[in-house]
Amino acid sequence: EEYLELLDEVASKEKVIVVIPPVLCGMEFEIDLFGLNIIDGNEWPGARDKSNYYDDHHLVADGARSYSGWLVEKLILLSTDPSL
Repeated sequence: EEYLELLDEVASKEKVIVVIPPVLCGMEFEIDLFGLNIIDGNEWPGARDKSNYYDDHHLVADGARSYSGWLVEKLILLSTDPSL
């Protein structure tokens, strides 16, 4: 119940973007984040490259640099076309 109240409150904000960070092992999300803009870090092209990670969910410097560049592009696209 509290979760649904939180989602209602967040969804009422003008612009909310939920960023799901990449993880090497890959995760499927069963949660419905209706009405929110979502960027799934697991869609980053480097998400399955072991060399980008220190462990299964912490990025090394090169991985972080690559992911950050990808994330910035996604944020720019969302700011210009929220339907993406």
